[in-house]
Amino acid sequence: MTIGDEEPIDCRPADLIPPGYGKAAAEIGHLARSQEDVLSCGLLPQVARDFLRRGGRKKRRGLRPWGGKPRPTMPSPWRIARRLARFEERMCVEREEDSLWL
Repeated sequence: MTIGDEEPIDCRPADLIPPGYGKAAAEIGHLARSQEDVLSCGLLPQVARDFLRRGGRKKRRGLRPWGGKPRPTMPSPWRIARRLARFEERMCVEREEDSLWL
């Protein structure tokens, strides 16, 4: 057998871990505002404690910081067409003015 002298695990491995929620809740004390904070303390005690001491998560106003609308990655084709048309108009006007002076 590949496990050597160890006894094989024939149950759910998580059942072998001792309960630690109460210990984590006692360690974090008044800093925990939710179960998530207690679980974070149980998994990463030093990191979670420092994080919660600094104020933890800030309250979010929405899902996205720019007002909830998905931010486009590039301008719409209509906007590009309008800009191109304005550019061409300006170029034509400048060319006509230049030709008057010739």
